[in-house]
Amino acid sequence: MFCVNCGKEVGDADQFCGGCGSKAGVAKQPDTPLAYQPPLGQQVSPGYGYQQHGPPLPGRNVPFAQPEYAFKKKVPTLLLCIFLGWYGGHRFYVGKTGSAIGMLALGVLYSVFYIADLFDPGGLIYVAGVFGVPLFIWWIVDLIKICVNKFTDKNGRPLQKG
Repeated sequence: MFCVNCGKEVGDADQFCGGCGSKAGVAKQPDTPLAYQPPLGQQVSPGYGYQQHGPPLPGRNVPFAQPEYAFKKKVPTLLLCIFLGWYGGHRFYVGKTGSAIGMLALGVLYSVFYIADLFDPGGLIYVAGVFGVPLFIWWIVDLIKICVNKFTDKNGRPLQKG
């Protein structure tokens, strides 16, 4: 038999673990509160936010169970994509900050060159297009992925319905 707290071997006749002093077969409660408390009425997969105490089971090395869906919803993501998508608003919302900053940079550069061309017509509209065309393609791909439920959060989990 093994201690469920520290993983050391405990004899069948022993009542306490020699490694950590806990009662054999009884797990101690974690010293810190759980990092995540789901909102009322929200379903999450069993074990999310709970640390495994003791040694992993043979053949299994699963540190945390992840919920099936992201905690971000589809409708707010879609609205952010429609209205602030050229500036990466929907990507900031789902936690993809690296790509959101890239999208924001492209959007700002496009806007600066487009507005500059309005005041001084010339070749700046072509420079704006260099930033605007890839940004438009990126935005359309994200919009389609959100609509067909293929857009994920930063952990790769699909968005919740609603």
